[in-house]
Amino acid sequence: MDCKETRNIMVEYYYDELSAEKKKEAADHLASCAECAKEYTAVKSALETASKVMSPVMNEKFWNDYSSELAEKIRKREAVKVWRLFRMPLAAAGIAALALFAVITLSRPAAVQLQEIDAVYLLSEGQQGMSAETAELEVELLADPYIMEDLITDIGS
Repeated sequence: MDCKETRNIMVEYYYDELSAEKKKEAADHLASCAECAKEYTAVKSALETASKVMSPVMNEKFWNDYSSELAEKIRKREAVKVWRLFRMPLAAAGIAALALFAVITLSRPAAVQLQEIDAVYLLSEGQQGMSAETAELEVELLADPYIMEDLITDIGS
């Protein structure tokens, strides 16, 4: 085995993952080549250090907490997904309700709309010198559809 091959299998050699034949060839080369032996010592040291750093010991409390926290995160994510299912239908229902309100409001006869405006005007501040009985009588007259029809006709001409 040459230096290039030996360098390519140093990690596998360290973890004893080579066949018996390859392992013997690598051991023979490391025994006869000082440069590869020096490099293998560095690789071995790095792997040992990494195994200590990368393998923290987790106690049972850690795994119990981890499991419950993971389950909680999954539950929250699923709850968000359920809400997303209703988001579009709720928006569509809101738009439909708004459209229905607009149709109903705009389809009301002009007489009724004018009647409401006049009644509010009379009862609030429009006729300040008017008595309450007179204002109520005018509101009743405005409520009569025939009188309102005549008023709208008069206003239009």
